[in-house]
Amino acid sequence: MQQNLTRRAVLTFAVWLVLAIGGVSAEEPIRIGAIYSLTGSYRALEEPALKGARLAVKKINQGGGINGRPLELIHYDGKSTLADIANAALQLVHEHKVTAIIGVTDSEYYLASAPIAQDAGIPYLDTGGTVPNLPEQVGEFGHMMPFGDDYQAFVAADFAVNDLGAKSAFLLRDADFAYTRAIAQFFRQRFEEKGGKVLGESSFHTGESDYSVHISRIRSIEPPPDVIYAAMNPGDDATFVRQAREAGITQPIIGGDAFDNPGLLKNAGVKNAQNLYFTTHMAMIKSGKPGEFIKSYAMEYGAPPENAFAGLGYDSVYLMAEAMNEASELSPRAINEAIFTITEFDGVTGKADFSDRTRAPDKEVAIIAVRDGKFELVGNRKP
Repeated sequence: MQQNLTRRAVLTFAVWLVLAIGGVSAEEPIRIGAIYSLTGSYRALEEPALKGARLAVKKINQGGGINGRPLELIHYDGKSTLADIANAALQLVHEHKVTAIIGVTDSEYYLASAPIAQDAGIPYLDTGGTVPNLPEQVGEFGHMMPFGDDYQAFVAADFAVNDLGAKSAFLLRDADFAYTRAIAQFFRQRFEEKGGKVLGESSFHTGESDYSVHISRIRSIEPPPDVIYAAMNPGDDATFVRQAREAGITQPIIGGDAFDNPGLLKNAGVKNAQNLYFTTHMAMIKSGKPGEFIKSYAMEYGAPPENAFAGLGYDSVYLMAEAMNEASELSPRAINEAIFTITEFDGVTGKADFSDRTRAPDKEVAIIAVRDGKFELVGNRKP
């Protein structure tokens, strides 16, 4: 009996030692749900977001977790469909009983899943969907990590007028997504407020492979528009850019944050991706917090972050962790209320104020220029 007790004591100490070395105790983990698509059209944005989120969880746990409790990330593949994303939210809420949820990089995907978390009283942080009033549409448990579409489109319009000297523009938008409709609308609003004139516009449907009709409309305008604002999703962006350049359109093309994906250069071609700009959430610079994140990400995954959505996924976990540390208790409602007290979150995607319960946080927008096959930072700005 004594020998068995001794063995048990040694085993218990060994388990404790392993957990201590790992940075967290044997306390029950805090479960965070994650919905990111690893298949379908949004994989290019959401796989990096998931990798960023997993890296953040690892770092937090190595640092002792939240009050000694480790974080556990429970991921579901949203498969880039509304039905799968809604089902993922149901599973996380009712089967896994998570404390909080992060995920998705499209506003319609968020709206398909967030009401489920709202009804259950669980805070749900949208990682990359940018329709600015998403929290207001969802309710008190809805939150956004990124800036809103108004911010990025206003900054794009300011850049077109002030930096590129544009006095006229053509708008091309995907009619199937709230995101693309919104940034096109906000760009027009700001561009016209600044004295610019929209000479024409055209709508298409997601996945179109032939943009010749829209390109012909642009080419038919005399005098030609100074810039083209393309409100498009990953995949469609590269196809349009390639076809437009091959058709002889040389004007600057400006896109939103969906242009920040690895397939843009690969599928458009470096030669065609010139005089091309887009707004996004962070620049891949080697200094400060972004530089530290890029280094850690490369060490973890063998390559630097694919795009800014990796940083948004990373920041999503850290924002939830900060709220957990500030909360009066580790309950969903207390964590939810703590998010609204965070006015100076300092993440790899910039500083942000989350105190406004109705809309996206107050954050800067990064303007990126595509030059010779590289993404170069023009500047970080607010409208």
